[in-house]
Amino acid sequence: MFKKDKLVGFINNEETMAYNWITNKNINSQIGALTFPYKENNYITLELSELESKIVPNVTNKTDISFTIEIKKTVEIAEQQQMKNFSSNEDVVHFIEEIEKIAESEIEGKIIQVLSKAQDEFQADIFGFGDMLNKKNPAVWTQMKKIGRLNFQTSHLIWMCKWKF
Repeated sequence: MFKKDKLVGFINNEETMAYNWITNKNINSQIGALTFPYKENNYITLELSELESKIVPNVTNKTDISFTIEIKKTVEIAEQQQMKNFSSNEDVVHFIEEIEKIAESEIEGKIIQVLSKAQDEFQADIFGFGDMLNKKNPAVWTQMKKIGRLNFQTSHLIWMCKWKF
């Protein structure tokens, strides 16, 4: 990752995946698989597809700036190690709800990890928050830049992830 023209660090494969979910830039790397533990020593693999994401700057009092990251993604269960025999539709619904909760936790963890790394370790706006603020509210962006208050490290970030199974 770069801050202006200086290399400030690297992100790993999982952080790169989360970065691509947030920025919606690299379509090919958004589609793929995510494997995570499920009950004891079993794993589940989800196939990820159809991503939509956007960054929405929120300005209050012309100095308080926060950013909302909205991510919508379609996922399918591609593989599970332990086959379950479902005796009813209710069992299937319960299983899917359980997987949704675990998947949301795993995915949010990856998003938090890359956001924290960018804010704390790199202290760089690698996601384009400043650009989005400039597009939505150029007057505030110019004012904040002029007085040196455009600081991604201290910006409040809100993320909303919606996963469709």
